[in-house]
Amino acid sequence: MRIAQVVEYLGVGGLEKMAVNLAIAQKAGGHDPVIYCVGEPGALAAEAEAGGVRVTAFHKSPGFSARTILAIARRMRSDRIEVAHTHNWIIHHYGAAAAALAGVKAIVNTQHGLDMSLVGPRQARLFRSVLPLTKAVVFVAEASRRIFQETTGLPEAKTRVILNGIPVAPFVAHTASPGSRRPRIRFGTVGRIVPIKDHASLLRAFSTVAKKLPECELRLVGYGPLQPEIERLAAELGVAERFEILPPGSDVPRFLSELDIFVLSSQSEGLPVSLLEAMAAGLPVVSTRVGGIPEVAREGDIAWYSPAQNADMLAEAMYNAAVSADLTARGSRARQTVTADFSIERTSSAYENLFRELLGRNETGTVNGAPATATNWGGDPSLPQ
Repeated sequence: MRIAQVVEYLGVGGLEKMAVNLAIAQKAGGHDPVIYCVGEPGALAAEAEAGGVRVTAFHKSPGFSARTILAIARRMRSDRIEVAHTHNWIIHHYGAAAAALAGVKAIVNTQHGLDMSLVGPRQARLFRSVLPLTKAVVFVAEASRRIFQETTGLPEAKTRVILNGIPVAPFVAHTASPGSRRPRIRFGTVGRIVPIKDHASLLRAFSTVAKKLPECELRLVGYGPLQPEIERLAAELGVAERFEILPPGSDVPRFLSELDIFVLSSQSEGLPVSLLEAMAAGLPVVSTRVGGIPEVAREGDIAWYSPAQNADMLAEAMYNAAVSADLTARGSRARQTVTADFSIERTSSAYENLFRELLGRNETGTVNGAPATATNWGGDPSLPQ
């Protein structure tokens, strides 16, 4: 199959890593995938191309751009794309409209997260306007599908759940040894330093734990606009010497192998790639109870949980994990879970089955029974993005 994944850009993030890993797996499976970046290519473009996947950037400037839709459509026709697979809200209308113009047979969207506060009413209108063109909307966890349907009224028949997956081998090759260096306990996380990840609550929770466990540490691999604010907060809380931010280009498998406990403090998630990577490395988990995380990291078996935006209860969960006698056993169960059920090959196979199903139902080159023309998508050039 000739598959075009359409993303905003390939910066360092979970969605972007998932798109690159999926395309590389599709290439290895004998398909012909490409990645289209509506904006700039981003740091992960080189990784995709090293894996044999061509990346094309359309360099869209801020604001709505009909020219970009036409440019993507021309490229899809040139590449003879059969499946257009877009990621998240923000660029779905570009991929779907272009695919309709190009006569692409199957249009699929994947929703990776559920931060509905970032979706304005105009953007929601744009997404809804191309739903008639969209053969399936995929969610990375059952919780995500349920919340999205309740919020948008999306017909259940148009939805699917396909769990994220990762290349397991690099993380299994650098297995952690949680609890082996007591009394030192090193907490760590990976992610963009943005409001939705709520690193402020994580720091406040860590400062509470640090008063009871003077040799504990906190490490973070990431970047983002809130980094200066987080560094100031660490100083204010008196934990700056026990807290370190490492750049996004760090060796993540090696970083994870040096942790004892992986922590997520997010206010909202789908199914984080970083969680799967940490579990593959053999780490137990402390997390807020959001999105599909509890579906994967079972409470009492692998993970400890707290409510989102509650630093006190997050601190309690972190402390309970730190003093637990079964960190190694929980980490081992985490690794077994990801190895068995969350490989990128398994995820790629699930998408392949979906694409084949949709292509089988839509071999006529029509969209909901009508010719695939610009009038099907209902775009409004006055709207942003």
